[in-house]
Amino acid sequence: MKRILALFLAILTCVSLSACSHSQKDEKKKKENSNENNASETVTAETEEENDPARILDLEKKDLGGYSFRFMTRRSSYYHLDSHEVWAEKLKGDAINDAVYRRNQLIEREYNCSIEEVKEYSPSGVARDSLLAGDYVADFLYDEARQLRTLVSLGLLKDTKGSEYINSEKAWYDTGLMDQVNVGDFRYFLAGDASILDDTSLYLIRVNYDILKQVEPSIDLYEEVRQGNWTVDRMYELALAASKDVNGNGKMELGTDRVGYLASKKAAWAHVAAGGVTVSNRYATGRIEIPPEPKSELQNAWGKIRGLLEAPFRAFDDKRIEYYDVAFSCERVSHLLGADAVPKQLGVLPMPKLSVEQIAYVTTAAFEDLCVYAIPRSVDHIQRAKELGFSSGTEMAAYFFEVFSYYSMKKLTPAFYEKLYESQCLKSDEEKEMLLYATFNRNYDPVVGYNFGAIDVFEVMDKKGTRNQLESLYRRYQPSAEQALSRYQEYMETANQGG
Repeated sequence: MKRILALFLAILTCVSLSACSHSQKDEKKKKENSNENNASETVTAETEEENDPARILDLEKKDLGGYSFRFMTRRSSYYHLDSHEVWAEKLKGDAINDAVYRRNQLIEREYNCSIEEVKEYSPSGVARDSLLAGDYVADFLYDEARQLRTLVSLGLLKDTKGSEYINSEKAWYDTGLMDQVNVGDFRYFLAGDASILDDTSLYLIRVNYDILKQVEPSIDLYEEVRQGNWTVDRMYELALAASKDVNGNGKMELGTDRVGYLASKKAAWAHVAAGGVTVSNRYATGRIEIPPEPKSELQNAWGKIRGLLEAPFRAFDDKRIEYYDVAFSCERVSHLLGADAVPKQLGVLPMPKLSVEQIAYVTTAAFEDLCVYAIPRSVDHIQRAKELGFSSGTEMAAYFFEVFSYYSMKKLTPAFYEKLYESQCLKSDEEKEMLLYATFNRNYDPVVGYNFGAIDVFEVMDKKGTRNQLESLYRRYQPSAEQALSRYQEYMETANQGG
C-alpha cells in the first residue's frame, strides 16, 4: 500500500503539494495548535466521515471495554532511529506526530480502548527476562527484526499465521517484507503501514548537482534514470571526474577533499542487493538455504561493485551529503527527513543498476534500522480477553493490530510522505519521481539481515589495511551459517508446536 500511495502522490499530487502546501500548512498549524478542544472536534468530524470502518476492515466492530494496549518500542538517541509511529501526546504541527495523534484518538473513541507506549533502548532485551518468567510486559513489541528473532528462538513470541483477525493479504501489510523477515512458514513478525522505520531504512543515492554540472554542464540524470541508463559504471565515471585531492596526499579525506563517493561500509550490501541478488536461496516452503559455493550472480555483482567501492575517489563514513564537498553519497531515506537547508542543489537517485540490461532499479534496507511488530506469548494470559469475547489474549491483540494497521494506512502513511516531500532534497516533481524509482522495488535477504554467522558482505571491504575476498569469507562462514539456520528453524518449529 505504501508504494502504491507513493506512486499516486508522486504522479498525481506533486504539483498541488509544491504549489499550495505552504499557505495551507500554515493555516492548518494555526488551527491545530489553538487548543485541545479543537483537536477533539477535528477527530470527531473525521470519525463521522469514516462512516463504517468495520465494513472496510471486514471485522465485526467490538467494544474493547476500555482496555489499554501497551506497545514497547525502540528508543534511540538518533531522531531518525527512534519510534514515532505509535503514540503522540498532542498536536504539534508536525505531519507524522499529528497523524499518530488523530489515528489514536479515532481508534480510542471508536473501539473504547486506549493506547500507551513504553520506550526502551532494547525492547527485546528488556522483555526477554520478564517473558521467560511468564510476566506480562506489553501487548506488542516493536524492535529490530534481528533482535526479536532471539525471542522467537526462546519460544516467547506468537505465530499469527492462523489468526482469526490478521489478514496479511490486506493492503495495509507489507507481505514482501514479512515473507523475508519471517523464516519458514510462520508469521511472528508483522510489518506494513503501522511502521515508518521500514521505509526510512531504505538505501538510495544522494547527489550534489552543483558539483556534477561542473563536470558535465548539460547533465540530466533524471532522464538517464528514466531510460534505464543509471548504472554502477556511469556512477563510477562521474564520481571519478568530480573528485579532487585538494591537499595532494593521495587519499580522499572528508572535510578537506572533494569526495567522489561517500558511503559507509554497509553500502557494499546495498549495491549487491540493488542488483536483485541475494546471498541465500529461498523456497516456496519458506526454507532458506545457503549454497555450498557463492552463487554466480553474487560473484558477478561483487566483481561489478568492487571497483566502485575500492576506487580512490571514495571515502567511508556514514555522513550526510549536505555537510561536505561530496558528489555522491549512499544514504538512507531517514536522512531526508528534516534535512537541513543548505546553499547546494541536492537531489536523490535510485541505487545504480549493475548494467543497462537489468530491468528495474532495486533497493534494500539497513537491517539495523528495520523494525517490525511482534506479539509476546504472555498476552495469552490476559483474562480480560475472554470477557470481551475473544478466544485468547493473542486474538484480542491481533484484532486490535488489524484496526491499528488499517487506520495507519489511512492516516500515518499519507502523513509520512507529506513530511518526506518537504525535504530539502525533494523540492521538485522530478525529485519526487526519483524517490519513487529509488524505493519501489525492494530486495531483502534474511541471511544478511539476521547475521546468522553467514557471509558478512560489509566486512569484505578493507579493514585495518586488510582486504578480504568475498569467496574466502563465504567459505569461512558457510558451515556455521548452515548450522545456525538449522537451529533457528528447529526453535521455531518447537515454539509453533507449543501453541
